[in-house]
Amino acid sequence: MPDKGGDLSMFTTVEQNTKDIEAIKLTLKNHSEQMESMKENASELKTTVTLENRETRAIVTQQVDKLYGLVEKAMGFKTESSSQMHELKMLRWNTLSNVFLKISGSVVALASSGGVIYYVVVELTK
Repeated sequence: MPDKGGDLSMFTTVEQNTKDIEAIKLTLKNHSEQMESMKENASELKTTVTLENRETRAIVTQQVDKLYGLVEKAMGFKTESSSQMHELKMLRWNTLSNVFLKISGSVVALASSGGVIYYVVVELTK
């Protein structure tokens, strides 16, 4: 015949095992809820990172386009400045040559009109 004390210890063991199983089930449920929460947070984080990445890429692309435009304008200004300097030099030489031609033309016109010849003849005859 089994001892009453042995049955009691078996009952206690089964009762303890039942409590342990319930605790394990509760722990598993908590872990499962935490995992679901982590999955949701990871999904939200992924969405946020993707959105921020798009915005950052758009901003960087805009900045690169602006910088490219500035460099292009700067190169254009340099080329335009060089062209304008050349045109200015050509204009100066053209002005000098026009002035020289007009003065020399006036001198030749005066000399050929007879006024200078008359003056020289009058002065030489004195």
